[in-house]
Amino acid sequence: MPPDLARSWARLATAADRAHEQRPLPCRGGSDTPSEKWASDRESDQLEAAPECARCPVALLCRRHGIEFPNEAGPYGGLSANQRRTLARKRKERP
Repeated sequence: MPPDLARSWARLATAADRAHEQRPLPCRGGSDTPSEKWASDRESDQLEAAPECARCPVALLCRRHGIEFPNEAGPYGGLSANQRRTLARKRKERP
């Protein structure tokens, strides 16, 4: 794992661990969405799980991580991998 991905993942995991202590996070068993959809490469699975992120207290941090590393499987911060790749491309195109 590249160092920048490892650092970002560690920040996200720490925040998610703290938040999960208060209430179950959707991606950690706190929703009715089957767990395999949270790590799926399939766009349809990601789009099914992503709306659950709206009630997550770490959704913004998760979304930032997902946009910075758009090739990670599963939804991040309510966005599918395809949506994150599109946003990442748009950011790179800005002057």
